[in-house]
Amino acid sequence: MRLSTAIASVFQDVEGRSYIDKVLRAARTHLDMDVAFVAEFQGEKRVLRHLDARHPVPFYPGQVIPQDSRYVQGVITGHLSTLVPNARGQASHPSVPDAGPPLGAHISVPIWLADGTLYGTLCCLRYQADPTLGERDTGMLKTLSELVAHRLDQERTAWQRMQDKAARIDAAIMDKQPRIVYQPIYDVETGTVAGVECLSRFYKGQRATPAEWFKEAVEAGLGTSLEQWAMEKALASMAQMPAHVFFAINGSREFISSGLLEPTLEGHDLTRVVLEVTERAAVADDNTVMAHLQPLRQRGLRIALDNAGAGHASMRDILHLRPDQIKLDISLVHDIDQDANHRALAAALSTFAHDIGSDVVAEGIETLAELRVLQGMGVDRVQGYLLSHPVPLDDAVGLAHAPRRDFDHRLGAEPVAERRAR
Repeated sequence: MRLSTAIASVFQDVEGRSYIDKVLRAARTHLDMDVAFVAEFQGEKRVLRHLDARHPVPFYPGQVIPQDSRYVQGVITGHLSTLVPNARGQASHPSVPDAGPPLGAHISVPIWLADGTLYGTLCCLRYQADPTLGERDTGMLKTLSELVAHRLDQERTAWQRMQDKAARIDAAIMDKQPRIVYQPIYDVETGTVAGVECLSRFYKGQRATPAEWFKEAVEAGLGTSLEQWAMEKALASMAQMPAHVFFAINGSREFISSGLLEPTLEGHDLTRVVLEVTERAAVADDNTVMAHLQPLRQRGLRIALDNAGAGHASMRDILHLRPDQIKLDISLVHDIDQDANHRALAAALSTFAHDIGSDVVAEGIETLAELRVLQGMGVDRVQGYLLSHPVPLDDAVGLAHAPRRDFDHRLGAEPVAERRAR
């Protein structure tokens, strides 16, 4: 999403109309005019930014109006009075159109921004004269111009903030951020590292969490760029990890739909890649997501649905994506040994996952009691601070080479196989 598109989405309603467009519609219909528009001054030129018309007109948003424009130049240059109920009497004035639809009446008021800058004008035109137009109508249009100015000030402030965010994201990428750390994912049956989740860490700036950085990137129109950069950094270290260890990388639906996933994965062994589908922004079209994933899955890519049980991942997502792995969210795992509702939901999700052929991964495990409950439910893989914090690559490689006894030592418990044999 480009920066300008991100800005526009903030100030549009569900029908795609901006606040200013609705103000223009109100002005035109209240005054019974044929055309209402906002024009911005740009040096010697004027640019139509917003337009509302009763019927099709030869003007359009973005149109540059030169000094000798026939239809509106007289209004936006101020050659015509602010209120002209009957413009026919000024037909000899060079600023009045000499062809096309006749200019019968018009009202034009300036748009002043909060810092005293003259932005442009708010104008209403009518093809027929209207002697009923008066100063009250001009006053009403001035009030509406103040509303337009207020929104323009908001948009400019938002634009500047997004530019600042984009600059921070660009600076982070130039500084080779994020740093990638790896959290081991243990196989419950073997007690060894089956995979690692690749996580981003930013070490400069005021944003404390990676989620905040990615959220800011999305707001600045750079979400997919930051995702691609982080994914490339994570995959670059795959050759240093034992061949049996898979790499779990996060990818939003928006990133998948952008078409950037395929080139990012090019050249990598997809049988060792698990894509954890996340929802960092508005959910993209499911059919588009599936169309991009299907050829990659045929080459060995596995899909994991993140945040199961947290409300973000629904049963519909599971049925549509048909993931190879379903990850029980940390909010569900937390205190699962003490919360009967958590246990019931986790057990149901685990049973459902296994019935459709998916593995179950429980993340966020922090206590031995939580781990034992999840083992009893038959989860396939586990990760969390109890087992290992996210660690640098060299440490993750060492953990991947560790034998099973290291896993059991970390738990302070007897081997899993012996417990199950009892």
